[in-house]
Amino acid sequence: MPSLWSFTVPGEEQDRREDKHWFERHAQTAAISICLALLFWGASTLVDIRDRISRFEERLVNLQAQVNQGVDDRFRGQDWRREKERLDERFATLLRRVDKLEENHAAASAHRNGK
Repeated sequence: MPSLWSFTVPGEEQDRREDKHWFERHAQTAAISICLALLFWGASTLVDIRDRISRFEERLVNLQAQVNQGVDDRFRGQDWRREKERLDERFATLLRRVDKLEENHAAASAHRNGK
């Protein structure tokens, strides 16, 4: 209810409505702009994450290759230990044979000198 002391000028009410509509339109434009900015930010973040994941996958493949190479080297180390044991055993056998030959030679020399 209008007060006794207030008065309205013709067209003022319509101006107020137009001002409201103008504000609503700009508020909607601002909200849409913010939503679009967030959408573009989200899309660029997803692209960045995809690139990082591909780089991490590449690093993972390289690390896996290095680990496999290390495992291969370890098995080669075990093979070397086995080969060294075999060579040590062969060396001990040869030493025993040389000792027997030297004993036989010493006995033969003693037998010849004793005659």
